[in-house]
Amino acid sequence: MAGDGDLHDANQALKAIKAGTACGYKVPLYGRAVVESTFELLGKLITSFLPFVATLLLCAVVLICALLCIGFVNSELETDAEDLWVEKGGRLDVEIEYTDDHLDEGFDNTQELIVQEVYSDNFTLTLLDHLYLLKAITEFNTTYRGMNFQFRDVCAIAVLSVPNVPELQRIADMAAPCLFLTPIDCYWEGSILQEPDVLVQPPQNTDCLRDSPTNNETALTWGNLNIDILRRCLGANPSETGYTMFTDQGIQSFQLSGFLDRSCISVESCPPGLQVADPVYEPLRNGCRSYTDLVFEPQSLIIAGYRFETDVPGAAPSAIRSSVLLNGPATIQESLLSNRNISLTRSQVEELLARWKDKFFDLVIRFNEEYLVDIGSGQTYRKASVDQIFGWTSETLDDITEEYSGVSPALILIGYCLMISYCGIAFVYLDWVNSHASVGLMGLALVALASAAALGLTAACGVPFNITTTQIFPFLVLGLGVDDMFVIGDAFFETEYHMGRDTDIKTLLKATLRAVGPSVTLTSITNACGFFLSAVIPIPVIRAFAIQVGCAVVFNYFALLIGLSSFIVLDHYRVKANLVDFFCCFPASLCCHPFRGMKESEIQNKDKKEKEAGGSEEEQGFFSGIVQRFRQYKSPLTAMVVEYYSPFLQNYIVKVIVIVVFSIWFGFTVWGCTKVEDGLDIDDVVPKGTVEHGFARANIRNFAAYPSTIVTKDINYPNRNVQQALLQMSEEINTARYVEHAEQLTGYWLKTMITFFDGLENVYRNVYCTGDAQTQALFQDAAFVYYLVHQSFDSSVNSTILQGFVFSCDSTVRRLVEEDDNGLYIPPDRFYQYIPLWVSLDNALYTLNSPSFDPRPPNLPVQALAANSSIGMNYGPILYAEQFILSEGLSETSDFENFINEIRDIVGSYERFGIYGYPRGPPFLFWEQYINLRQNVALACGLILVACFVATSFFLMDIWSATILVSMLALISAEVFGVTGFLEIKFSSIPAIMIIASVGVSVEFTAPLTFYFLKAAPNPGKKEMSLFGFEFPAIIATWFVTRNERMHKALEHRFTPVFNGSITTFLGIIMLAFAELPFIRLYFFSILMSIVLLGMLNGLILLPVILSLFGPPAQAYPKQDSGNGIPLDAKNQSYDEMNVNHNTVLY
Repeated sequence: MAGDGDLHDANQALKAIKAGTACGYKVPLYGRAVVESTFELLGKLITSFLPFVATLLLCAVVLICALLCIGFVNSELETDAEDLWVEKGGRLDVEIEYTDDHLDEGFDNTQELIVQEVYSDNFTLTLLDHLYLLKAITEFNTTYRGMNFQFRDVCAIAVLSVPNVPELQRIADMAAPCLFLTPIDCYWEGSILQEPDVLVQPPQNTDCLRDSPTNNETALTWGNLNIDILRRCLGANPSETGYTMFTDQGIQSFQLSGFLDRSCISVESCPPGLQVADPVYEPLRNGCRSYTDLVFEPQSLIIAGYRFETDVPGAAPSAIRSSVLLNGPATIQESLLSNRNISLTRSQVEELLARWKDKFFDLVIRFNEEYLVDIGSGQTYRKASVDQIFGWTSETLDDITEEYSGVSPALILIGYCLMISYCGIAFVYLDWVNSHASVGLMGLALVALASAAALGLTAACGVPFNITTTQIFPFLVLGLGVDDMFVIGDAFFETEYHMGRDTDIKTLLKATLRAVGPSVTLTSITNACGFFLSAVIPIPVIRAFAIQVGCAVVFNYFALLIGLSSFIVLDHYRVKANLVDFFCCFPASLCCHPFRGMKESEIQNKDKKEKEAGGSEEEQGFFSGIVQRFRQYKSPLTAMVVEYYSPFLQNYIVKVIVIVVFSIWFGFTVWGCTKVEDGLDIDDVVPKGTVEHGFARANIRNFAAYPSTIVTKDINYPNRNVQQALLQMSEEINTARYVEHAEQLTGYWLKTMITFFDGLENVYRNVYCTGDAQTQALFQDAAFVYYLVHQSFDSSVNSTILQGFVFSCDSTVRRLVEEDDNGLYIPPDRFYQYIPLWVSLDNALYTLNSPSFDPRPPNLPVQALAANSSIGMNYGPILYAEQFILSEGLSETSDFENFINEIRDIVGSYERFGIYGYPRGPPFLFWEQYINLRQNVALACGLILVACFVATSFFLMDIWSATILVSMLALISAEVFGVTGFLEIKFSSIPAIMIIASVGVSVEFTAPLTFYFLKAAPNPGKKEMSLFGFEFPAIIATWFVTRNERMHKALEHRFTPVFNGSITTFLGIIMLAFAELPFIRLYFFSILMSIVLLGMLNGLILLPVILSLFGPPAQAYPKQDSGNGIPLDAKNQSYDEMNVNHNTVLY
């Protein structure tokens, strides 16, 4: 009969079947024979023209990988959050591209945030700390290129336009303050933050400040300002300047309210005529107004943890928040040039802004640490409360990503040292000649070089590096690549061990590659498919990582299969030349136990001689007996497996226990799957213990409001139906579930513009047509506007023409704004004429509405529009416009998903009116990925499992084995997903790729055992089985006993390389546990470690039990006789020519 060493090989099994010494399934054996023959040809190629071809192939592998590393010169490190997380080519990416094409971000305002968590019992101290921190921010200067820049040079200012009132326009230009969104504006102390300190210096002996409650009789300031006092201090009569027209009927641009109508925070800061708020947090009830009624700050943006309708009296908010608004670099560039005659490039302004934000962040830190800060006028202030205050700039997240995206040389060096040590130890023997540590080190070097080549190639192809490339790739790929190195090296040395060192290298290498080539190919294909298919998740950071790792798996496969096999050939020549391992130039002078290169018969003869020379059995002792017993195995680990571990698993009580324990564990992981929540909180990304993490945690815990916009694209804005549909869509969005419904919020730009012109018409008609000549003269601008929109434009038009212009009070005269059953609208033929007029006459509301028109409308005095009428005539069409919305109540990922879906559904429903648009803002930028994330992951995992099933069926030619293998992969992935629930890891793109990758990585733990189990033949002889004295029928006994025998052989020959590969993978990722970024430790190290541990447990414990109970039958098995195996005759012997018992032979 055929021995197992022959039947394991498909060609030899077919010969045995043809000779009648074995039985089997010819069709799968023919398929396997073709696959195995391919790898045999590779072994034949490598060993041809020895050692020339082997040396040439090794040098070629090294040279090609080195040349591909040149691609590193094109590498780019991506740290921008938007470019990392937004789906390329997806809906959101298309929308961002449209926005970038039509919106110059240099004109966008940015918000620098301060969050103060309230721990003090005295809320007054909380507010005072917040006040003087903001005041300190307005006081510091930034030096750049030898010039000093103040806060006013960079802050956002609402430009106020006051037509026909030169005094007010001068004040508006000089004194319009910087914009804050802060709870301090609810109090009189909000005036302390406004600049300049003096607005108007009244004439001497004036009594314009006689009614000021602050008793300040020297100057008009933000602290004593109201509209009546301002009129008096300007020395103007309201009936002569037209104030009323611009403060009534909702058409005004200068809704100055001042701070005199508000209470104070504390007695010390409160002027004599005002009262201290009691309780101090009462003014926060309905949100705050700034210095002008045009700026409203809703409660959800500035205070948290307190609901005035439900909370008990005496309770203070849990946190307060302020936003410091800065201009974009383009706006600052224009402002510096016009106001200070300073010319800076866009990049220089961006650098100036970065310096200011750094100083802002450092100031918040110093203030929180109770350092004295300058609050102006030679005064300083130290934090008085026990609150925690945190700062955050618009650049903080990008700065963190960039800081922790760099390569950590120390971690990589330590990781590689661990790898080198283990690889050397795994192949080192006491015999310096027969030791193969150099093979392990060469395999490691080839993996490192091939991985670098993969990165070079992907960089040359435009795949950017990111935080996963620098923090994870070096460790993960190293661990995965060395797995195959152990399988190839272990198989060769085991073959050499059993066949003897003197066996022809061609025979050894061909036998090795026939045996492990399909297995290594299967694991590499599955791994590569796993990562390449991960690119189905269209998140750039994930897609780049998947492509890079997938390419590295492919490169490692070829580098090891060709390069390492070639080096093994050279190492074999070293052994035959009796040269020392690693130091191959030195002959062996010290060798401990040269057993490794001998045949089994030679070992037995040597043992016999040593025994005779060593004395009696008793003199040699028990330990020497164990050594002699273990010498028949290639390593102590293999000996432990064969002698103890495999017999232990063959016990049927143990099998039952294993099945029960793993079933219970799987039940727990299924329960863990139900605990997994979607999302990725920013406090998970930011390093713990830092100021940034404190802010992220406090902001998430207390504030759930996010500003966003609704973008409308190039549509027919002048059309009456489109205008009314836009207004209707705006109203529907403002009544959506998660949208702030505060009536004081700035409205939709189109509604504001219609209201302006409708109010202008009404004021003119109501006042001009009923008043005397003096009153009519007040409304010259109204007549001027009316003339502009009703008369033909002419370059000769000027203000003198208007002196003879007579307005008709006939109600039938065409109105500025028309109306039908559906409401007001701008006349289509005058729509684009109105835009420049509205921007010029009502610039404050235009600025606060922030429609961000493209093209940008001109902002010129009305007279300039008349003198250059082509400005108004040539404006349009609008290609881009925005509507501001504020979301609230967004705390869980499900809230974000519902909000995104609802807003998108509303916007999409108006496409029937010809309105095309999309939402824009943080919720849509960072949470859109979760809507289809689980479906994408399920799709990717399904594709990988299908690919694995097809590949396994092809290489094994057995659907039964493929089904078991794929089932184990699905089981391990499900367990990994459940573990993320136990670890409280939220499901986002990072865990998603880890779950997907776990399918491919798990093949390393399961495929080798499954592969060998299928090929292994049972021992010949009668099969008997009993349990508690009960003898099982022959058919049942044959089923279980033969599978036990094959499981034993699979463990004997594949446990060691799988275990070594697991350890190297563990060593490859263990350094991630020491990464600076906790995000890396939690989201990568924890999950990868779970994959390794669960892969080992399932692959080395559960899988052998499953195979021994439900595994497929052997594809070839010996015919039965009296129980003794009958060896093949000489003419049918395999090329192995193994002269050892099949229980100890490798194949």
